[in-house]
Amino acid sequence: MIVALCSAQRLHRRRRSNTNSYRRKRLDRDSYTQSTLCKKYVLHKPLIIYTDVETIDLFPNITQEVENAIAERKRVWKKYRKQKSKKNSNPTKPASIPIIPRAPDLAEIASAASHVEENFKLYDHGHVRVFDSATNKLIAAMHFTDMTEMDAGELDDYKFLCLFLHQAKKFVSPVASKAGGFPPVNTVPVLR
Repeated sequence: MIVALCSAQRLHRRRRSNTNSYRRKRLDRDSYTQSTLCKKYVLHKPLIIYTDVETIDLFPNITQEVENAIAERKRVWKKYRKQKSKKNSNPTKPASIPIIPRAPDLAEIASAASHVEENFKLYDHGHVRVFDSATNKLIAAMHFTDMTEMDAGELDDYKFLCLFLHQAKKFVSPVASKAGGFPPVNTVPVLR
């Protein structure tokens, strides 16, 4: 027996499906967020924002200098490989010094700061979650706590964490810095 659905029934099913789809997406998003973040209970509803992710370059001059250095290195290596393929040729191997971007000067920092002030939104209170609208992935989760409302135990824990991070930063060095890695005096040769 074939039963034909009237337009009202089709509309009702579509509406119910859309509602359930939205509910499923919301529950998936919440479960993903809870599995990624801490399990601490939030007393108020979080502000959920969907945004398109855009890559921006705050220091275009530095990026251009690095791209030029990379292009120059590729050109030198191509020339080296071409000379190496010739018979009776013994070209010198190009140096493989890491390309490290220079630090921005004051004018570039001021330009980047003005761009951030004009185009970025400032969040300063509550619980904010930012999701990528294309992939529905969590970009940022921010929870602001008023320090005047913290009890003594929480404030002591917070101060301990800040002090620990401040004291531990001397042991962390960027990978691209000259101090990256262990100094030769502290390394032990491996016997084979």
